[in-house]
Amino acid sequence: MATLQPFGEVRAGDLEWTAPSGLKRAFILHQEDRVFATLEWRSSIGTLAVATTAAGTWSFKRVGFFSPRVTVRRAGAVDDEAVFKPTGWCGSSGELRLAERGVLFYQREGFWSSTWKFCEASGSPLVRIGDRTGVFRWRATVSLADKDDPRTPLLSCLLWYLAVLAHDEESTAAVVAVTG
Repeated sequence: MATLQPFGEVRAGDLEWTAPSGLKRAFILHQEDRVFATLEWRSSIGTLAVATTAAGTWSFKRVGFFSPRVTVRRAGAVDDEAVFKPTGWCGSSGELRLAERGVLFYQREGFWSSTWKFCEASGSPLVRIGDRTGVFRWRATVSLADKDDPRTPLLSCLLWYLAVLAHDEESTAAVVAVTG
């Protein structure tokens, strides 16, 4: 794996999440040949994933059934750095509570949309993921409002993690509807 570049080195234009292999649940965030982050599930079943950037490493895990949430921990920490709680119908929105950094809002841009974003209370997007495609070879574009915002590396990874979970839930619901 190439050395991870700091987000401050992002050039003008979008980045892209891709899956180098259809066999493993692992993704890279890159712009051309420069890699800025990785996201890898620890097993083919379960929700524990690890995101790595030049700014640090975090684990993401969905917990709870009736009141689900996603916990975010920095590598080696025992306390959550952030907690995401979905709201809205089918988790189409939510709140991300960042320890010592306030609350951000998660939104799907429309009911049928494959575009997701983290926003400030004003509605200004910080990170946006769109054009999500793929069954075996995933990919999506990532737009950053401020590449130098210290939250950008974490938000870019967590937003992709949540988009992958949303896809899993949509796929499961489709299978149940067809076979039910």
